Amino acid sequence: MRPAEPPVPSWSEVADALAATAQELGTDRLDVCGQRVCELRAWELAAHAAPEILAKGDEEALVARVVEELEPLVERVNEVSRRPRSALWRGAGDRVAQALVLAGEDAGEPERGREAAGRALAAAGPLAGRLRIEQLVIDGQVEPLLLRNGCCLWHRVPGEPKCSSCPLLDPGERGARLVAEREESG
Repeated sequence: MRPAEPPVPSWSEVADALAATAQELGTDRLDVCGQRVCELRAWELAAHAAPEILAKGDEEALVARVVEELEPLVERVNEVSRRPRSALWRGAGDRVAQALVLAGEDAGEPERGREAAGRALAAAGPLAGRLRIEQLVIDGQVEPLLLRNGCCLWHRVPGEPKCSSCPLLDPGERGARLVAEREESG
């Protein structure tokens, strides 16, 4: 028996979620808010499942679940915010990859996490992308940084810069931006 289809959020539910996100972020840009809503839901789904998926090596199951759960949300957010579906899916894929990379780091197996993220992004479907890891030198140490496949638009929130992993950021600025992010987060 096939599980029930995820419910399609109503127009008003999505509009309410975008309005709440706008208030939280201090912006009325629906493209930014829509991107944030979809990425946070993808993160919730992926971060919760990533340690188990990493242990089992079943990235395709995670990708299938995220796509199934997110598809109605992506469609409705696209309708309400006009943010392109492809951009919403790229952000979701980035969050799945990030969850697997972090699960690998938490398990003391960073390479295994990166390999799992690569397999997840290589799976056919809307989350497909490339795993891009840039090696940064910070305080004399080489550190891998997972680069995003699409911009999350965070820099369009008033007072916020581009993220260190942003594909729009000048590569020469990545190390300094990563250090600044760490200082900001304490």
